[in-house]
This record gives sequence, C-alpha cells and structure tokens, in this order.
Amino acid sequence: MTVSSTAAPAVAPPAAARRTPRRAAAALAAGLVLGVVPGVVLAGGADAATPTTLTLRADHRTYTAGSRVVLRAHLNAADRSVTFYEKHRGVSNRTIYSGTTDAHGNVAIDGSAGYTSTFTAKFAGDSTYAASSATTRITVRVRMAIAAGGGTKHKGYRTYHQSKKATVATAVAPSKRGHKVLFRLQERRKGHYRTLQTRRYKIGKKSAVAITYRGVAGHRYRVRAEYAGDSLNARNHTAWTYSRFVR
Repeated sequence: MTVSSTAAPAVAPPAAARRTPRRAAAALAAGLVLGVVPGVVLAGGADAATPTTLTLRADHRTYTAGSRVVLRAHLNAADRSVTFYEKHRGVSNRTIYSGTTDAHGNVAIDGSAGYTSTFTAKFAGDSTYAASSATTRITVRVRMAIAAGGGTKHKGYRTYHQSKKATVATAVAPSKRGHKVLFRLQERRKGHYRTLQTRRYKIGKKSAVAITYRGVAGHRYRVRAEYAGDSLNARNHTAWTYSRFVR
C-alpha cells in the first residue's frame, strides 16, 4: 500500500509583509545606523587612540669608553612621557631616564659610554595616543692609554742606553682585570717598521700592565698595546710609543 500526503496550499504573505531586495537593503542600512542589528559589533570610532610614531637615535654609532653619548627621541605628540632603557650583557632593560616631550615632540638624554648597548625608548600610550617604542644600538670600544718610562725623553721618542731596558705600560677602561692585552714591538728597517715580536700579557690591578724590552744600539723601535675586544666592549689599540738605543 502506498501512502501519499497532500500538500497544503501555499499562502501568500500579506502585502505589508512583502519586501523587495531594495527594501530589505534599506532596512539593513537603517539598522546599522541605529546599531540594532543583532550580531553586528562596530569597532573603533571616535574614541580610538591616535597612532603614534617614536624614533630614537644616537649622535654616533661607535664610541670610546668614557665618551659622551647623546640619545634623541622624537614622538609625534607633545607633553608625553617617554622612558629610556638600556640593555647589555648582564643588564636587561635597565631604566635609565624618563622625560617629557617638548612642544615639538622631542626629548633627549646624555651620558657616558660604558659598554656596547641596545637602548629602547617607550611611550606607554594614554587615552588619546597609542603606545609606541623604538630602539638603537651603539658600539663602545675600550679606552686605552700608553706611557713609556726610563731613558731620556725627546720630542716624539725616548732614548735608552743599550745596557738599559725600556719600560712601557698600558691601562684599559672599563676595567679588564684578568683579561689579556697584546704588545706589538716593531723595529725600523730600511725606512719601514716591521713587527719584531708580539706577546700577550694578563691585565693586573687597576686594569693596567707594564712590560720591558731591550734594543740594539743604533736601532729604532716602536711599541703599542692592543685589546681584542669581548662581549661588552669592542677592540681598540693605543698609539705607538717610540724609542731608540745608543751606546
């Protein structure tokens, strides 16, 4: 036996309930304006914070330890607080300064170069302006000094008797006690200086070390100290110190 169903006759909606596609679109638009369309969330609006741009730069990229460093930050908003941070090996984002931007959005700090570091400037944001940050990196070389002792000082060099030793000392900053410096001894031959000997010496107390050397009468020499660098400071070397030996 086959059972069949009888479909109910279709009932047309009242004229007032009929909507053409154009009317439906108009109704949706009206709902958006009134904010009553279910499931629709509007973002942003008049209360959204204004985006900001923050830049940070140093007056140089490479410094010698102890040199003056100037950091300049610029924010496209006046009278806002900017915080500066420093990071290097052993120090993670240490706060070094907080200042307020001037009428042009600028704020600057200065200090003494110590170690190769990354600096960050941050604006935390507020109800008007969005947060932003910027970074810059500087390389800091060790500072080195050299001095010769003994003998007789002349303009540009020292004279030693061949029976005496010449003395040369170097100091390194920041302190590198326990590290090593290389002394390079050169002799003048046929109008040119050529390396005669190199040797490394451990840096002692007060981050200094001294050496002595002998020379041959009638010959000229020069010496300098070199530091190879480490994770905190870049390499550097001293100026040459000149000597001659006589009978």
